Amino acid sequence: MNYIFSPYAIAQFVTAFVSFLVVIVLWKRRFDRGGFALFFLFIALTEWIFCLGMESAVVTLPQKIAWSQWAYIGTQTSPVLIFIFALKYSKKTRDISKAKAALLFILPVIIILLAATNNHHHLVWSSYSLGKIGSNSIIYNHGPAFWVGIVYIYILVAFSTALLIRSSVKSQKVYRIQNLIFILASITPWLTSFLYIINLNPFPGLDITSLGFFFTGILMLIGIRQVNLLDYIPIAHELLFENINDGVLVFNENKKVVDMNPGAERLMGMNFAELIMNDSPAAIKYWDLYDDHFSRTENSRFEIVSPFNNHTWLNINISPLKNRRGSFLGWVAIMEDITLRKETEKELHRINQRLASQLDENRQLEKLLREQANRDAMTGVYNRACLKESLASEILYAEQQNQPLSIVMIDVDCFKNINDTYGHKAGDDVLIALGKLLLSQTRDSDFVSRFGGDEFVLFLPNMNHEAAFQRAESWRQACKKLIIPGLAEDIGFNISIGIAVYPNNARTMDALLSEADRALYQAKQSGRDCIRVSESVC
Repeated sequence: MNYIFSPYAIAQFVTAFVSFLVVIVLWKRRFDRGGFALFFLFIALTEWIFCLGMESAVVTLPQKIAWSQWAYIGTQTSPVLIFIFALKYSKKTRDISKAKAALLFILPVIIILLAATNNHHHLVWSSYSLGKIGSNSIIYNHGPAFWVGIVYIYILVAFSTALLIRSSVKSQKVYRIQNLIFILASITPWLTSFLYIINLNPFPGLDITSLGFFFTGILMLIGIRQVNLLDYIPIAHELLFENINDGVLVFNENKKVVDMNPGAERLMGMNFAELIMNDSPAAIKYWDLYDDHFSRTENSRFEIVSPFNNHTWLNINISPLKNRRGSFLGWVAIMEDITLRKETEKELHRINQRLASQLDENRQLEKLLREQANRDAMTGVYNRACLKESLASEILYAEQQNQPLSIVMIDVDCFKNINDTYGHKAGDDVLIALGKLLLSQTRDSDFVSRFGGDEFVLFLPNMNHEAAFQRAESWRQACKKLIIPGLAEDIGFNISIGIAVYPNNARTMDALLSEADRALYQAKQSGRDCIRVSESVC
């Protein structure tokens, strides 16, 4: 039989080992209050986690499904055992008889049987898919029976956690460490389960709830061996309601406040006696504004600026209150001061806006610098390096589209004489004027560049030699009409032009430039101030 021990599988086996250590320790303490329930609980957890580890390690689909089915035994029974332990530890066993306790196992047994026979009805999982490549996992698409079981599990675990927390906060200070261990031990599986439900876990698609019991097991071992966790019976005053920082208000079914804690008094700026005795109109009007949030079936959460202090932001959660029989009693409102969070969010928003503005400026600057790097500083046309980079791409595109591409090479006639006669400033003015002329009389798709000295090179996409000749002739005539300061009055300058066309004259960049240069040389040899087209045949 082949196995793949992925990080997820190893984590499961380590957790199962820790859970088994707890089983060994609990056997010696099984006669303490809640000891037997806790002992059987960790047996169920060990079986569940070990089966999940085996499911992760085996490689064939039938083996994975079989181990998953075995895991349902521990999965479904452990919440019931948690609940029974919580009842015993908090001395609430008088609220449930042994017969009622046995009834708690009916639904888990049904779910276990449905999982074992899932191939016949697909109520627990309807299908499955392969997990992330390399994870050696399958992801189940759960059916209705699974979600019924999940709801039942969450209800039991929620009540168990509530019982343990209630028992802990009512205990005396001498038991503070023991109580803290119990609270942490009961919360860690909740946190991992929550991460799994919202798909925020290190093993995507894989249930990490069982891994939370690793920390539960460690905490239980520390508690039992170091601080005599099961030796004491927590007894003390109820502290939770009185000491939490959040404001808590209890409303009756008529939306009248019947209780509030010091946190609520602080946030509302009035004490409970004042509110009850005077029926504060401000408070009554305030809660009437949010009448829609008082639902008898659902929780409601909203954020507002406090009407009692306009510098304070409140997060308010209103939940319906019901007794054990499900009868509606009223509502509980929890008010959390989130002013610091709101101020932080506002500051972060301001910082983000500033950063966004700075990033936009940086992008514009980067674009400008990139453009300047590709441009000839004096004439404003593209430089030689940019020409070669762009021309290579344009030749490839012309080949793909089966289109002609004309290369035009321009040289100012007698440019040295202009520099010698009128000075280099006049020579620069000639080049600048020629650059502006070419930019103004070309298409957006055309490319104008200064090749070096007094030479300019253009490429004209999708243009044959006849059209290129006509365009070049218009530039030649226009140059004659340009008036350059520093030259003789009413005298422009002349240019010679050579043209080569892809693919008629050449097919590569260097060959095209060479043919255009050869045509330009012929124009110079023919007396300048004229145009020649390459006659080479490729």
